[in-house]
Amino acid sequence: MKLKNPIITKINLSEDKMKELTILLKPKMMEKRRHDLIKKYADGLCCDCLGIPTKIVSYDVSDSEQSARKIEKYCDECFEKIRDRDRDKVQLTLTATNGIDETIAVRG
Repeated sequence: MKLKNPIITKINLSEDKMKELTILLKPKMMEKRRHDLIKKYADGLCCDCLGIPTKIVSYDVSDSEQSARKIEKYCDECFEKIRDRDRDKVQLTLTATNGIDETIAVRG
C-alpha cells in the first residue's frame, strides 16, 4: 500500500516537561521503565528508535467503505530520515497548531 500526502504535526512538549523527562531518563534505567516514562510525558514513542517523539505523521488510509488514518510518531532524527527517503515519493504537509488542537498554519 502506497501512503500518500501525510500530514505532519509538531508535538508540543513544554521545555519544563522536556527537562524533567531528560533528568528522569537515567543512562542505566531499564528499557521498559524508560519507555513508560517517555509514553507518559510524550504520549508515545518514536516508531523507529523508541526515543522521544517530536512529530506526528498521519496518513489517510481510507477506502470506499470506511475512513481510517495511520498515525506514526517520530523523533527529529528519524523524521529527517523518512522525509529524505520519501521526498520524491510523497508530498509532505506541515501543520502547526497552537497547543489546543487548533490549526494555525499549513504548509505544503
